[in-house]
Amino acid sequence: MAEIKIIPRRLGGEVFVPPSKSISHRAIIAAALAKGKSVVDNINLSDDIIATCQAVEGMGALIDIENSNNYANRKKLIIQGQGKIKLKGKVINCNESGSTLRFIIPVVSTAGEEVVLEGKGRLVERPLNVYYEIFKAQNFDYENCNGCLPLKLKGKLTPGEFMVRGDVSSQFITGLMFALPLLDWHSEIRLSTPLESIGYVDLTGDILNTFGIEYETLNGYNIIRLPGNQRFKSHDYVVEGDWSQAGFWIALAVNSGTIRLKGLNTNSKQGDRVILEIFESMGGKVHVDENDIVISKCVLHGADIDVKDCPDLVPYIAAMACFAKGTTTIFIRSLTG
Repeated sequence: MAEIKIIPRRLGGEVFVPPSKSISHRAIIAAALAKGKSVVDNINLSDDIIATCQAVEGMGALIDIENSNNYANRKKLIIQGQGKIKLKGKVINCNESGSTLRFIIPVVSTAGEEVVLEGKGRLVERPLNVYYEIFKAQNFDYENCNGCLPLKLKGKLTPGEFMVRGDVSSQFITGLMFALPLLDWHSEIRLSTPLESIGYVDLTGDILNTFGIEYETLNGYNIIRLPGNQRFKSHDYVVEGDWSQAGFWIALAVNSGTIRLKGLNTNSKQGDRVILEIFESMGGKVHVDENDIVISKCVLHGADIDVKDCPDLVPYIAAMACFAKGTTTIFIRSLTG
């Protein structure tokens, strides 16, 4: 029987943090809706990102894939958008990507053409009630299979007020934020409960602004106002590193060597960027060297940490707490306080 010898060492060196999948989805869709060529660099072609690429190609965009010049083992997408939706066929397959499906549904609903959205695996049963309620309110013609995919869209969205709960997946809000500026009059997304995923909505808003779309939030995100008759503008874009995945390396550095994290944006709209503040609140030291984040072995102390807006960071916070002096309490504060 073969033996494996494991020799413990202190880790150190440089890490190119993987690109944010959330931002990648959004940048690809925005580039596809723009007229002209956009280059979206630093892409990891995961199954979900491939699903979004195929979906926007089904809406008329052309995509060439090349190796990135600046990021090893990453790709850059040369996206030629048509400036409007030109369906290549009657079916768009979202594979198993929930983000793809929920982002694309309202976008293709602005075209006024019959189209079927398909998927596989558990995506077939993914809840879409938020959109169904909107469709019913607008007398929008659609069909599904006992609440599941395939979903046939036979209507066209009309501008106006769109009532959505703030505690549903932000994917629905993002989908509407991409679609509503394409309509021929102003629209508002009105939230009936407080918005729980502000970070993801901010990511969407940042991409919209980058690609030439204006919007505004009112009443602390209770209203998102999107003027109509807007057009996405082509733009070259580099996807920043994923702060959630950066959390792994930050936690690792606590009891290891010095780790330099590359590819991150210190001014990121990603909610999980708060890992730096959490790390510093526990006594950690962060050094910013140009665009790099440098983390070194350090002595931490316990802290009380609210993870309501960053639940994906809990494993990394727990790992840091194991090496901290004193007690660390991880909790979720309710929206009502």
